[in-house]
Amino acid sequence: MRFAGGAIGTIEATRFATGRKNYLRFEINGSLGSLVFNLEGTDELGDLDSLRWGQYGERSRLPLKWIYEVEQRRFLAYERHIARTFSHALVHTPIERRDFERLIPGVPVSLVGNGVDLDYFRSAGRPKRPASIVFTGVMDYFPNIDAVVWFCNQALPILQVQIPETNFIICGSRPTAAVQRLGKRRGVTVTGRVPDTRPYLDGSEVFVALLRMARGIQNKLLEAMAMGLPCVASTAAASGTVVPKGTGILAADAPEEFAELKLEHPRVWWPYTMGQPNMYDATLSFAVGDQNSDSTRFAFGIREVTSELTAEGNRLFKINGRRILIRGAAWTPDFLFRWSSEKLDADLAYARDMGLNTIRLEGRLDREEFFEKTDRLGILVMPGWTCCDAWEQWQDWQPEQHAVAEESLASQIRILRKHPSVFVWLNGSDNPPPADVEKSYLDTLSRLRWPNPVLSSASGQATTVSGKSGVKMTGPYEYVPPMYWTADTKAGGAYGYNTETSPGPAIPARGSLERFIPKDHLWPIDDVWNFHAGGGQFRTTDVFTDGLNRRYGRARTLDDYLRKSQAISYDGERAMFEAYSRNRYSSTGVIQWLMNNAWPSVIWHLYDYYLVPTGGYFGTKKACEPVHVQYSYDDNSVVVVNNTDKPLNDMRTSATTYNLDASAKTTKEATLNLLPDSSTKAFALPAVDGLTPTYFLRLKLQDAGGNIVSDNFYWLSTKPDTMAWEKSDWAYTPQKDFGDLTGLETLPQVNVETAATTNSSAGRATLLVRVKNPGRSVAFMVHLRLTRGKGGEEVAPILWEDNYFSMLPGEERSVTGTYDVSQLRGKDPDLEVDGFNVVSNSRHVHVEIAADDRR
Repeated sequence: MRFAGGAIGTIEATRFATGRKNYLRFEINGSLGSLVFNLEGTDELGDLDSLRWGQYGERSRLPLKWIYEVEQRRFLAYERHIARTFSHALVHTPIERRDFERLIPGVPVSLVGNGVDLDYFRSAGRPKRPASIVFTGVMDYFPNIDAVVWFCNQALPILQVQIPETNFIICGSRPTAAVQRLGKRRGVTVTGRVPDTRPYLDGSEVFVALLRMARGIQNKLLEAMAMGLPCVASTAAASGTVVPKGTGILAADAPEEFAELKLEHPRVWWPYTMGQPNMYDATLSFAVGDQNSDSTRFAFGIREVTSELTAEGNRLFKINGRRILIRGAAWTPDFLFRWSSEKLDADLAYARDMGLNTIRLEGRLDREEFFEKTDRLGILVMPGWTCCDAWEQWQDWQPEQHAVAEESLASQIRILRKHPSVFVWLNGSDNPPPADVEKSYLDTLSRLRWPNPVLSSASGQATTVSGKSGVKMTGPYEYVPPMYWTADTKAGGAYGYNTETSPGPAIPARGSLERFIPKDHLWPIDDVWNFHAGGGQFRTTDVFTDGLNRRYGRARTLDDYLRKSQAISYDGERAMFEAYSRNRYSSTGVIQWLMNNAWPSVIWHLYDYYLVPTGGYFGTKKACEPVHVQYSYDDNSVVVVNNTDKPLNDMRTSATTYNLDASAKTTKEATLNLLPDSSTKAFALPAVDGLTPTYFLRLKLQDAGGNIVSDNFYWLSTKPDTMAWEKSDWAYTPQKDFGDLTGLETLPQVNVETAATTNSSAGRATLLVRVKNPGRSVAFMVHLRLTRGKGGEEVAPILWEDNYFSMLPGEERSVTGTYDVSQLRGKDPDLEVDGFNVVSNSRHVHVEIAADDRR
């Protein structure tokens, strides 16, 4: 063949043959000079076959060894002869160039890379066959036969001891009798000729290129890498690839090295409530020739997340095969998107301090620092698209918006998929996307090998694409009484997985209110307050305030309103989390709406904008403690919840009812053996005659040694709350009648006694407060505050061991609070104490502050 024209001049091609290979000799002549090179008719360019025959000889016994050695010498002589008839040679790899220059000196040689079609060899996201290993190649080719026989004899048995279900797939045409015999072994599949190797590559977990005799670039290795498969290669097979050993390809030659590719007893990642969030650090680099082109370091965790629908049709998640009850809250960034690493640390510390295991992100996905920290802290993250804006206005989408949505999803998934804390993705929020959008989202997730479950939305709407979501978004978002959560069976009550719900407004403490409500608008509640409420039908706190007035008695002053609002928030959040915890795994998850606020607010938070924890914070913390004793509003029973993975035996439970004047009426006890991850009913409380309309219930749980494991204090009414169920809507269920807690208004004032000491180290201070109730009445909702001097702003963030707690007459207890010394801002702190019926007082707290910590 001869081609001519242009600046090149002429291209002349001549076909010739040597051995079993066909060659094309190209001679290019033109104004730039001449270049002559050969193209093999096989899959390799510039390959020295003499070296391959030499490898055959090294692996063979007599008499084949002699034959291969003779062939090797003849091939080398012919290669030298034919190479010197050419003016230039092209090879693929630095190793080939080195061999060429050593064996055939004097002929100029250059490197030309090789590759595969990335569009053709592209993963389709097929499901992976568990523990599957694949090898591809023509199976009457001696190096391929040698490779699979060696692997089946030497490496596979070791792997099958560690992973019995390991399956080795030999995919290629013309398998010899020796290869076919391998297919009769346990865990070995020999396919024979297949029309397309890509399904076998895409459906396997690992590709092996384990040739002990190999020269040049192995295209099979490039194809597997293009499909996104982890690749394990022998040193010989990997030597022709530009990815160095230990980075893009794991190299192994000895049988035990293949076995080492399975981590022995890996330290798996767990949510912090289930174990340790173990992390590994990895370094990946990419080299071109001998030069490092790029590298990156990242942390990763080893864990598996699965989900399933329970018999009731509820979505249940499992971490490393263990069930988990999701208990979390929804996150919101600052309303001006101002970023603070210090504030993020405080937010995440608060989540763990409350015992929450999950944070939900509805859109507004934060920077990667957020996920790096949730990984290290073991806090699960539940991200997905947002509602109420363009992301759910699919009817208005134009073609470019479909493209933007797909690329936006791809961008987020590339960031999120390596983080072990991210356990699910939601393709919609209030509503699932239409079928075409959901399919495109699922295709993108599959293409990017998203390793976690996917939900169509946060709602219970089924789709024609993915079916039932198994979750619900049925509210409430407004105030409801504590009994609601165990009584409701059709909306937000404690069954299924509620992806966003709340007992309504959350009023900050006075110190925070005064920072965003002008003094002349602090009381009574007006439109300035409402400006800091929600939107839509949540523009006011009217429903909450009506419940407060009718259950606790009409609020007469701001301080009266605030003490009652903290009691409502504590009681409401505790009841919600306790109900879902008791009903595990008929209930599978609950997300509080919200955890924090984007700006100063009087609705939906567990701590306020200034990082000051409210009553709801400590009600949540109480309900989510690892081992917990609690009251059931629906059947008047006492239940013990064991959130740990260990059985607990000989646990003694007691329940004592008290009249409003703190006189004990009845006590009941039981000894229980608690299964791991369980809810156990201890007993039903007996009917008690002569109770005051408002009364108290004290629960206590002790271990076999008499140590208090959990205690809980309830304020109850002999008059029940009742609901107008027929008036329920998506926001809340109105009350028909209200319990009577007005007796709390008549509690005598109590002067609690306090003493405080502080220890400080490395910028962290721990305040130890000893509290005693010397009076004859219950000290109800005792509230501790640490301020920057007398009357100053509250020190926050701060981790109180407990707060808004109640004390019986004569009771003493100790409480710790931990904070950064820097939060004092150079001032001497004061401890301030108040409560529902506690006389406010303060005392100076001396803290030794190192000079470097004062700022």
